Amino acid sequence: MPHPTPTWLKGKREKRRTLKTIDRYIDPDQVYHVIVDAPIWPYKKDKELYAKRDRALISILYLMGCRVNEVLRLTKSQFDFDSDPDFIIVKDFQISKRKQKTLKREGIPKLDVPLPKIGTFAKFTKIFLEYYDEAPEKLFKIGRKRAWAITNYMTGKWCHYFRSQRLSHLVNLFRSALLTSRLMGIKNPQTISHYYKTIWKEHREELKK
Repeated sequence: MPHPTPTWLKGKREKRRTLKTIDRYIDPDQVYHVIVDAPIWPYKKDKELYAKRDRALISILYLMGCRVNEVLRLTKSQFDFDSDPDFIIVKDFQISKRKQKTLKREGIPKLDVPLPKIGTFAKFTKIFLEYYDEAPEKLFKIGRKRAWAITNYMTGKWCHYFRSQRLSHLVNLFRSALLTSRLMGIKNPQTISHYYKTIWKEHREELKK
């Protein structure tokens, strides 16, 4: 069953959902099934294409751990399939959320972001590629509000939820908010330090040294 449209998308104000709204973090396989098992918006035409687009949208939000407005800027020409055997590289990915004075001083920060061809996360890349071949040059020709509505209809979640899930996984994989922030273009690592969850037994070998 589709999820109801939240009141804020109907023009009414609702308390802003934050990371505190997320009561638990789930593993990549669970995120994958949230996406592939989700209901599709009842489109009246080109339903198969739009179904691929909507799943690709949520997959790339998660896989790249990025903001929705960053995803909506993506173009096909940014994707490099050949320079690395294990990754598709998204070239010059623009990072948002910077103060105007910082942008004037430093310019818009850009990263090269890898999408895995192998391993645990390759299945998210595959979902995206199922849409890529049929997509226009500007991959997602929709607005931010529409992207949020699609995400909520399909999953009952909001776009930033998938970013938070991915960042949580990366911080715990690398055991470092600092390293994760540098890889993801996040200016202040303290904003994601709370994602790191661990117990002393996971570090027993290091603690013995």
